[in-house]
Amino acid sequence: CSSVEPTVQTVDDDVSTSGNDETGNWSLILPAGDVDVVVSPQADFVASSPTSASIAVTVPVSGTVSAVHFGLAHIPVLSVGDVTVIEGDSGTVSAVFTVTRSGLLTDTSTVDYRTLDGTAVAGTDYVAASGTLTFNPGVTSQSVSVDVTGDVTLEALRTFELELHAASGAVIDRGRVTGTIIEDDVYATVNSLRDVADINPGDGVINTGTPGEVTLRAAIQEASARAGDELIVLPAGRIDLAGMTLNSAGTISLAGAGRDRTTIAGIGEAALFIVVSGAELDLSELTLTGDFQSTSANVAHAIATDSRVTVRDSAIVVDQRGRGIYSSGTLRVSDTLITGGHHRYGGAIHLAGGSAVLTGVHLAGNTADEDGGALYLAGFSSAVISDSLIEGNEARIGGGIFAEGNSGQSVTLLNSTVSSNTAADGGGIFLASPSSAATVANALLKNVTISGNQVYGDGGGFFTGADWATDLINVTLTGNTARIGGGLFRETDGGVQTTTLQNVVLSGNTSTAENGVDAKGAFVSAGGNLLGVTEGQTGLTNGVLGDQAGTVASPLDAQLGPLQWVTGPSGSVLAHVPLPGSPLIDTGTAVAAPGTDQRGTIRPEDGDNSAP
Repeated sequence: CSSVEPTVQTVDDDVSTSGNDETGNWSLILPAGDVDVVVSPQADFVASSPTSASIAVTVPVSGTVSAVHFGLAHIPVLSVGDVTVIEGDSGTVSAVFTVTRSGLLTDTSTVDYRTLDGTAVAGTDYVAASGTLTFNPGVTSQSVSVDVTGDVTLEALRTFELELHAASGAVIDRGRVTGTIIEDDVYATVNSLRDVADINPGDGVINTGTPGEVTLRAAIQEASARAGDELIVLPAGRIDLAGMTLNSAGTISLAGAGRDRTTIAGIGEAALFIVVSGAELDLSELTLTGDFQSTSANVAHAIATDSRVTVRDSAIVVDQRGRGIYSSGTLRVSDTLITGGHHRYGGAIHLAGGSAVLTGVHLAGNTADEDGGALYLAGFSSAVISDSLIEGNEARIGGGIFAEGNSGQSVTLLNSTVSSNTAADGGGIFLASPSSAATVANALLKNVTISGNQVYGDGGGFFTGADWATDLINVTLTGNTARIGGGLFRETDGGVQTTTLQNVVLSGNTSTAENGVDAKGAFVSAGGNLLGVTEGQTGLTNGVLGDQAGTVASPLDAQLGPLQWVTGPSGSVLAHVPLPGSPLIDTGTAVAAPGTDQRGTIRPEDGDNSAP
């Protein structure tokens, strides 16, 4: 590349220095003062001062350059601000963004715009918008109107973004901003970070003794007395709370200003929130934290419930002195981090019954003295986990997930990754044998990566009891370590159920006692599997039903890339991508297989044994 060093000019000059049609990087020295720099004809915004002394910048050039301009307020600059709108119960209201143009206004400028989902979803919460704004000579502002859809559903704060891009004849200063949708049925807005009770709970007036003060505790006390669905909006900051019990009918919704901005911190030994039958709690856009020191099953948690709890777009951060959630009711958690939890059973979540739907959760760094470092399923509980990451958890049994295997218990894991968990047995997942062979527990894993888990006993990645009816479809188990069954271990004592494998990869695992066996036990093949080392298992045979299998003497390498973040239509996931030439490419069976992989990419089916 070539570079040209124009003569340094003062900020009062309106000059152009020819680049003589050179391409490459331009090296400039900017003088002190208010300076804007732009490269023509690309109109790339490079730098804006003021500066107290001369500074050096490098101007990126992607094509032929006709000139470099720099001077005081000679370049049109586009900017847009945040908008907040209160939704109605029906119809639409408009969130109006004002885009301003400053600087030299003698020419025409254009800029494209588009909306992007945040916690608000286009088509449900607002109407997606895109287009082009044109600023004719002399025009200083234009508006973008986004329709926000009203409804009667009690919801937390939701946000979307407006993005400016592809400017012509101007540069973009602030081009990505937030639209905030506020529920019109807000009961109370907390304006104090203190933990002060209401003087007379139930009298219909929030009164802490300080005029105008609205504390979280007082707001919940009065909202609970109304026995309806109430929304309480929380400010940014840390709110200390010595624990509360919700026991009245209706849903209390707490909406923070963002999980990085609003924190509710439990103090003392009690649980932060106890939600009893009939009451419901909905949390969004906030962080719960605390140091819960009691070992009682009912209080050593951030949340304990036998009713219904929903947690969205939040975080639960516990300092190894209590678990995140204890539930025997109905639990819904989405787009939420739970970390630092510790308990005897289930460091992050303990399901003592009922059901849980976990979507987009990240369970990391949790521990259990006994079973289920991240998640413990007891009783007749069921869990559906999707688009989630369970990593770096630790327990005696089941470093990531432990399920007791009681009659009717079920575990479904979809489009998720279980990695780097540790235990004595079942590093990633441990499914215990049911107490009676006459009953059945069910497990389904589809589009799942189980990688890098470690045990000193059996089942480095996955341990399943013989009385679990277990189906693995398009599952990758690699890089796991155990004494026996580095990747997968199926118990052989009794049992009348089967473990069925379809398009399963078992390769690159380590079994210290059995010459690197990837799988141990009896399995049923539904075709399309790849097994690095066949010794130690029955049911998968090289060349039968499209299965591929190596031996101890000649292991079959799946040729997987490292565990890394990969992006697809469904977002970013932590997974192993087959390398070029991998025996996995185009070789699975399509019967009953999901049409997309873990990242949402359509599976190739051309059968030419090559990457599409």
